[in-house]
Amino acid sequence: MSNKVSLPKIEDEKEVPLRFKVKQSIYDSLLLYVDAYESSYGVKSTVEVLGPKMLEAFLNRDQSFKKFRTQNKTAGKISGAKI
Repeated sequence: MSNKVSLPKIEDEKEVPLRFKVKQSIYDSLLLYVDAYESSYGVKSTVEVLGPKMLEAFLNRDQSFKKFRTQNKTAGKISGAKI
């Protein structure tokens, strides 16, 4: 397959634990995306690895969130988050 998924190849980075539930249909799509990622890069992965990267990609594309994050950097921590 010559088409690549939009999520870039994953590089190592420090992680923190996070748990949440998703609908079965979302999980099924994530499993399919894992297959598409392997087809694109020839690298096996998992939902646990790709899911957070997909969330990160979404946050980085959200223009309203970017503006909010920029405006609130000087406010320090927001809900305990480090920005």
